[in-house]
Amino acid sequence: MNGSSDVKTVEKRLAVYNPDTQLNVYLNAVSEVSSLCFAALMGKLEDKHELSLDKIREWRKDITLKRTDAEIYLESEKLKVQMEGVSATENIDEIKLQMDKDLVKIRQRNEILRHRNEMLRAMNSHIDLVNEELEDMQGGRSRLSASQEEWEEQLGAKAVATMLRANIFKRQIVKVRDGEDTEYEHEELSVSSNFSRNTEDLRRTNDSMKGSVQRLQSELKDYQSKWLHNAGLFDKIADVLKDELTKRDLIIPVGPRDMESDERKEGHNGEQDEEGDNEDEDDNNGVEIDEEDWERGGDDDEEEEIEGTEGTEGDHDMDSVLRVNSDET
Repeated sequence: MNGSSDVKTVEKRLAVYNPDTQLNVYLNAVSEVSSLCFAALMGKLEDKHELSLDKIREWRKDITLKRTDAEIYLESEKLKVQMEGVSATENIDEIKLQMDKDLVKIRQRNEILRHRNEMLRAMNSHIDLVNEELEDMQGGRSRLSASQEEWEEQLGAKAVATMLRANIFKRQIVKVRDGEDTEYEHEELSVSSNFSRNTEDLRRTNDSMKGSVQRLQSELKDYQSKWLHNAGLFDKIADVLKDELTKRDLIIPVGPRDMESDERKEGHNGEQDEEGDNEDEDDNNGVEIDEEDWERGGDDDEEEEIEGTEGTEGDHDMDSVLRVNSDET
């Protein structure tokens, strides 16, 4: 502290903030008068004790004022305590009223939170169902259904029309209940596929399938051209054989009815030959036949037939007829 002024300021503040100042001052004055009276009774008065009528009156007045001040202090403290009690009671009532209002809000918010928790649980269960569906889709083919308008909104009308022409979409009638008793039908387009594969895998598969189809088409054209050529060779060989048999007088001219029956038999035999050719084609698995060997073989057979006819021109016994017929069959 810097000086006496600061000390006085502190003392004033302590005097102001001391709750028992007035009471202590009164008690100190009473104690001083009591000690003076005791000294007078005991005959031990000292020079410092001044006993005069004015001094006694001054003490009486001072003690009366201090007593009044102490009583005022006590009354003020009593009123203060009462006011604090009333204020505390009012505060408690206000707090209770506010708590009741807040309790209603808390209950409402609790109901909201409970409803939201139920919604979250429902969403969680739906998410679990979706996850199960996704796991099933990962394991195999799945079916996806929607109305044609929804498909066109997602894919476009042109793509949907193309997929309908390619029989990718399947039309089905679905019954939907609107309300308790109302029920109506509407058409949906469904597709069954493995939706777990991504776009790149599907594009690679599509390109691979296109390449395989083009390769099979080219191989089929090659096989058709070769078999047509071989069929032409067989027709030429058959014509040569017929001419030779006609020259040998081994073929009997037939009428129209016999020709029709022969054509029916040839048609039936041709169907069996085509089935056999298809089976041979599958069994050979792409084995190619050299055209030069076929032509060379056909020429050799033709030369042998011609030489045979020259050597046995006049010989028509039963054995030769049977041999020729067996060769023809």
